[in-house]
Amino acid sequence: MRALFGHLVEKLGTKQAIDPVTKEDALWRIVEFFNSKGIREISQYGETAYNTLSDDDVAQYLSNRINDSRGFDKLTHVLLRNPENATLHNQVLQSLKGVQTNKGVLPLSFEPSRVRAAYLRIKAMK
Repeated sequence: MRALFGHLVEKLGTKQAIDPVTKEDALWRIVEFFNSKGIREISQYGETAYNTLSDDDVAQYLSNRINDSRGFDKLTHVLLRNPENATLHNQVLQSLKGVQTNKGVLPLSFEPSRVRAAYLRIKAMK
C-alpha cells in the first residue's frame, strides 16, 4: 500500500482520483484511514515500516491539495492527528513556505478565523 500510495501521489500531482461511488477523493480516504488512531497504534507493532504511509508521500499529497477549498481542513486534520510526527510537520511547513514565497499569499482556504481556531486547538494540546 505504501508504494502504491506514493506512486499515485507522484503520478496524479494536483489532480484528484475521484471514487465513483462516494464522489470523494480516494487518496484522502487512504490518508484518513492510515492516520486514524487505531491503525497508528496497530502499526507500531509491525515488523517493518511498510504498514504505514510514508511521511514524504503524505506531505506531498497535502502539498498538492493545499490550494483546494478543503486544503486547510485536510492539512490540520492530519497534523492534529499526528502531533508527535515532527518530520511530517516540517515537510508541510516547507511546502507552505514555498506556496507563500511563489504567490506572495497563503491559499484561500487559509482564512484568518480558521487559522486562529487551529492555533487554539494546537495550543490546547500542549
